[in-house]
Amino acid sequence: MTEIKGDLVPITEVCSPIVQVSIPFPDWVDSDRIGFNLKRVHRLCRIGGIRQLSIIGESGEETSSSIPMIVGMNEQGGAYAGKAKIKEVATHMDTFNSNTPEATPHAVIWANGSINLNLDEITQRIRGGERWNNNARSVDAWTHYLDKTVREGISSIGWNHLTHVNKEYFMSTYMKFLILSGVTNGASLAVTHQLLLDFSLTYSYLCIRFSHYRDCKGKSGPDGTRFSLSWDREYDRAILLKLLTKTQPVIEQIPEITTLD
Repeated sequence: MTEIKGDLVPITEVCSPIVQVSIPFPDWVDSDRIGFNLKRVHRLCRIGGIRQLSIIGESGEETSSSIPMIVGMNEQGGAYAGKAKIKEVATHMDTFNSNTPEATPHAVIWANGSINLNLDEITQRIRGGERWNNNARSVDAWTHYLDKTVREGISSIGWNHLTHVNKEYFMSTYMKFLILSGVTNGASLAVTHQLLLDFSLTYSYLCIRFSHYRDCKGKSGPDGTRFSLSWDREYDRAILLKLLTKTQPVIEQIPEITTLD
């Protein structure tokens, strides 16, 4: 039996409108003992501006390999092999898509992210690791690699999204500013009105974001405008996300209950 620890749920039982997990574990792995902290992942997604996160395990992918290096030739034309060069393959790949509408403030755009796990590479690293006694069945080893890859994936997706430049919105506002400043001809009441509207949407975000942040605090999903202290690119949230994904585990081992007969 396994004991549910705090906010952990077995990774095979994760059910959420925000996070979807689909990992076909090998039969020899006790996946019910791999705990997923859904509450913590929800919080990281809110900070990173991630609307939906998919975690997908894939098999049949390329794995790391050793490539012998030729360092010389003998008189008969034979090759001298030297130290092998390691061709290292990543344990995961992450992507995101924000579907950014034109002329939209950055703080109201939410991204959909995907973390694709290379299960063959993870298995190979566990088998080749003395830390795990080369035991591919080790729940501790699988927990370690899954936690590391998921945290890195969330951090990468959130950082890339939060620091992405919304060029359409920036250029739209900047050009209207030039017109209003008299740099170019053609300033009009309509342009002035639109400029003030754009700036009101941008510079009033402190009050708006704080209100949304206060209302959404503790909820599991994104809701409207994110709170941030920076304009357009949200570096404060991106740095906070980096810090939290470095220090807070999201996948931990669920201890096994021993019962006495």
